[in-house]
Amino acid sequence: MRLIALQKMFGIDSLEIRKFMREAGDSKRLGFLAATFTIGRNSARMLVRAMLTDDLIAKAGRKYELTARGRALGWPELPNR
Repeated sequence: MRLIALQKMFGIDSLEIRKFMREAGDSKRLGFLAATFTIGRNSARMLVRAMLTDDLIAKAGRKYELTARGRALGWPELPNR
């Protein structure tokens, strides 16, 4: 997925979201998201809802895991040769 450096996603710098998706790995809890972006738990809940709606993450019990789309966001497209 191609991102523009100054682009925002869910009010957060898109490159920070990409970095999170790349480093998230296994399923995470809400507190991990809040700590990663230094936001409050209410803001983290809103971010989770937005990411669920955009199919970037999926609920896995009491945790969240990346979807295929979320993993794709974590890795930039390779330039065409």
